[in-house]
Amino acid sequence: MGWFIHELENTLKVPKPCLKELLDIGIKECLYDETDTIQDIVNSDGVLFFNSDHMEHMDFLWMPKIQKVLKKYKVSGKVRFCDVEGDNAGTWWSYEFDGNGKVEEKKGKL
Repeated sequence: MGWFIHELENTLKVPKPCLKELLDIGIKECLYDETDTIQDIVNSDGVLFFNSDHMEHMDFLWMPKIQKVLKKYKVSGKVRFCDVEGDNAGTWWSYEFDGNGKVEEKKGKL
């Protein structure tokens, strides 16, 4: 049995220069179609998009190169995921970016 990630919360607003750099460092290779643009990786409010079609791969915030760029641009917001129906059912984890270049990772059980 696999595991299936669900997005519980996402307030991670990302400025356009940061998005461009994310695309440049390879976020496309990991997550998105080669034809995607900046508009395809954020919603209309500028919040970073996590594609649920990617199932357990939709969380890419664990990647140091992604966190480095987000911290460089002093992004703020929180993203929280959970696994409610797979091997890790009942677990949650989050990334909280403080807007001052730091990120705190948290995890727990539902």
